[in-house]
Amino acid sequence: DGKGSSSIDPETCATLEVEIVADNWPQENSWSVTDESGEIVVEGVSDELERGESFKWHECINKNQCYQFTIFDTGGDGVCCEHGNGSYEVKFDGNIVKSGGAFYEEERTEFGRCGETATPTVSPIVEVVSDPSGSSGGGASIGGSSYLCVASPLVQSGYEVAKNKCDKFTKCYNQFIEDGDDWFCGENEECVAAPACADGGG
Repeated sequence: DGKGSSSIDPETCATLEVEIVADNWPQENSWSVTDESGEIVVEGVSDELERGESFKWHECINKNQCYQFTIFDTGGDGVCCEHGNGSYEVKFDGNIVKSGGAFYEEERTEFGRCGETATPTVSPIVEVVSDPSGSSGGGASIGGSSYLCVASPLVQSGYEVAKNKCDKFTKCYNQFIEDGDDWFCGENEECVAAPACADGGG
């Protein structure tokens, strides 16, 4: 286990516990916790991870602040499920903040004293780009909505396709039934609405 050192007053200190079970490519993974000003408070690097093994970090940070936890994967495929059944879990002051494994380049979650309880976001912060053309599969969209094939674990985790990720997915709108159609999708994929990828109909 990795144990962090801290000079924070024990009265205001709460334990942050980060556990990662690495997939087959542990060198792709790292994590950080930033404060409201964007400064890194603590972080963990891939050097401490081994394939298929669990590793825990324990850090003591001020419990009276708002933080953002971010897990990174430089390969863009998360820690589950294409290259092993990896996962991660974050606890703060004894409570589970976030657990998961299916994401792309990164996944961000707010925790701590952030005013009202924030809903964790699984969509990366991205720039808005135009909807790409030429993807295989069905049509793209109708009526301002778009339909794309997304891996089932991502769908179940609440992932929403961001604008600059549209070209990573197969289009699956069926113009004959005027709805998304799983027929266009591969195994362990689902046809879901992706409003960010709509191109105004067509």
